[in-house]
Amino acid sequence: MSLLHNPARHTEALSLRDPVYSREAMVVADHPLAVATGIRILQEGGNAIDASIAISAVLTVVQPQLCQLGGDGFLQVYWARDGTVTAINSGGKAPKSATVETFLPQGLPTRGPKAATVPGLVDAWATAHWLWCSQPLSTLLASALRYAREGFPVSSKLASAIELNAPMLSQFASSKRLFMRYDRAPRPGEIFVQSSLVETLEPIAEDGRDAFYTGRVAKAIAEFCQSEGGLLSEEDLANHKAEARDPVRTNYKGYTVCEQPLNSQGYMLLQILNMIEGFEIQDSMREQPSAAIHSLIEGR
Repeated sequence: MSLLHNPARHTEALSLRDPVYSREAMVVADHPLAVATGIRILQEGGNAIDASIAISAVLTVVQPQLCQLGGDGFLQVYWARDGTVTAINSGGKAPKSATVETFLPQGLPTRGPKAATVPGLVDAWATAHWLWCSQPLSTLLASALRYAREGFPVSSKLASAIELNAPMLSQFASSKRLFMRYDRAPRPGEIFVQSSLVETLEPIAEDGRDAFYTGRVAKAIAEFCQSEGGLLSEEDLANHKAEARDPVRTNYKGYTVCEQPLNSQGYMLLQILNMIEGFEIQDSMREQPSAAIHSLIEGR
């Protein structure tokens, strides 16, 4: 009852969250539909990598402002059965025809088809699926396909992102048609359908990575990019290949810490850990967070 009579304590209590505990597994993602998908895959007998691919696929549908099929894919997996750690690097390369002169005098573009590199995410899925997964790719992409085909309620984050980027999205007929369907950003709770995304996800679910990097999907990507002044070609897509590599490692106070090798920035975290190893980042610093922050900044 005291909470009801003390607004300050009531607000403080409402801001606290209990820890989540689990006996078998746990799913963490930035969207409830992605979390639900990961839980379903695990409950149906899939392993953690199965669930990760399914979650990633759903996020390309429900959070296109953060995750897209045109993006890169980086993944680290500790495989408990043999104790190995594998880093999958599927960062997209620049188009073969790109040269320094191509971007002079304006410099590298940050938006539009001319800024596009080879999409790496789908091949990251395929490589992880081949190495570790137990469920068919069609099963793992089923939820993503459903939400693209039938639609899903737009989150506040997605609505805000589309509204914020409306001027840029309106520059291109295809993105305006998809994201500004009624000449405005969708409102939170409105159902967002992406039929064109189904035409890309469905071939991947049925035929795997080759459906994306060769054939009609690759042809459509290349033709669109080049028609809009971009450089990406069918050859660029066909030549892409994700790499499964040993991670870079360091020792931090008795723990082996693994990170992605180049071309990622994973080595920076390992350098920072090496520099701050001499500092005592103790539990007592929780009561003096400024001291911990100061030590971390000095180490960095």
